Amino acid sequence: MSARNLTLRHNRLFVPRVIVVLAAIVSAYPVATASAQRRAPDPPPKVMITPFSSAEKDLGAQAAEAVRSRISKSIDEKKVTVIPKDDINSTLTASGYSTNEPLAPNDAKALANILRSDEYVEGTVSRTPTGVKIDARLVLARDNSLQQPLPSAEAAKLDQAAQMVARSYTQAREQLAAEKSCYTLFREGKFAEAEAMARSGLAKFPTGTIIGVCLGNSLQEQKKTDSVLAVAERIRAVDPRNTSALRWAADIYQTRGDSEKATQALTGLLAADPSNDRLVEQVVNSLAASGKAAVAVPIIMEAVQRNPGDPKTLRTAPVLAGDVLIVVSEEGSLTAVDRRTGRRRWSLRDRDLVGPAIVVAGQVVVAAQDGVVRLLDLAGHERRRWRAEPPAGSSPLEGRLGSRPGFTFAARPGFVFGPTLGGGSAWLGDESVVFRLGDAP
Repeated sequence: MSARNLTLRHNRLFVPRVIVVLAAIVSAYPVATASAQRRAPDPPPKVMITPFSSAEKDLGAQAAEAVRSRISKSIDEKKVTVIPKDDINSTLTASGYSTNEPLAPNDAKALANILRSDEYVEGTVSRTPTGVKIDARLVLARDNSLQQPLPSAEAAKLDQAAQMVARSYTQAREQLAAEKSCYTLFREGKFAEAEAMARSGLAKFPTGTIIGVCLGNSLQEQKKTDSVLAVAERIRAVDPRNTSALRWAADIYQTRGDSEKATQALTGLLAADPSNDRLVEQVVNSLAASGKAAVAVPIIMEAVQRNPGDPKTLRTAPVLAGDVLIVVSEEGSLTAVDRRTGRRRWSLRDRDLVGPAIVVAGQVVVAAQDGVVRLLDLAGHERRRWRAEPPAGSSPLEGRLGSRPGFTFAARPGFVFGPTLGGGSAWLGDESVVFRLGDAP
């Protein structure tokens, strides 16, 4: 869901409402002028509850509605405004999205920004032998890496679990006022004051991870490395997926030469954000440099299994060939590292390759965006290359990767995914044609 697309559609949906509000302001102007010198109080923050993730159809949407209802009933509307379900659904529908399916992280953030929500609650719900279980998180819309995991809520009925989530959400918000002040002080360069404000927020909510990140940032600017590490470990104990804490820990442990703990932090960082292509490349390279390249393989493969339709995750999936790990980065380079030592053996930096690569008979096959496919040995030497072209008399839906003259495309094909194996052949595809590597080794 692009923020631009959502914004355009949202503006069309709510033009009548804006006009009515403006008319009311204009009509009330003479009365309002008398009190204009007094600054109006800031409106209460808004919270959005997105459809939860669930293996059972419609259960995620039902859980979100139950949590929304419970928060609305339990919290003072002068403190928080709960965005109605209809506003969320109308925006999703106008943008072509299902109202019953969970949103990807960036889509949830985009939706929150459109609805002017300061925070949102997302999560998962599942059936248990005794009822249901909800695992939810409070997320800040301005930066969706700022999250507070809420305690798991298990109950016999969905509404009971939702009530537990609402209670935990209210408690977690105790840190937000201090976090807002800490963030402002930090941006003003007042790092010592920001630290003091963060500590006051932690006094109100000791397990706060959102306020903990502001504390860690403030300490980092003051070069209090030991304190940063202590904060990172405290946050990780509450939220093992917290990317800020994991980055701090990885950097500090690497600097101190503690490769074992650095590896644990790096692999945790991969697991926390597996679809972040730049992060995947950075972590894999860091692991390779520390002699731990093979550690990244099961985590990346798990990410592929969790997100089978995610093109970014698929393109950066590594492949093992004996003792060599082959990775195509999102930027288009190919790197081979020794699985045992983690050291880079060779790289191909053409910047236009697309992953993943495949291994056939002990050799690497990798495709490029311009329709060229290369065959390399495990030492990185190119042995052969093909260019996509249509064979005579073939189906329009199947081309051939070969070098026979006389066949050219009006528009040269461009690959967006690497090759795959199936039926004894290697296959590639662009937007309209599927190609078979007929002369594959």
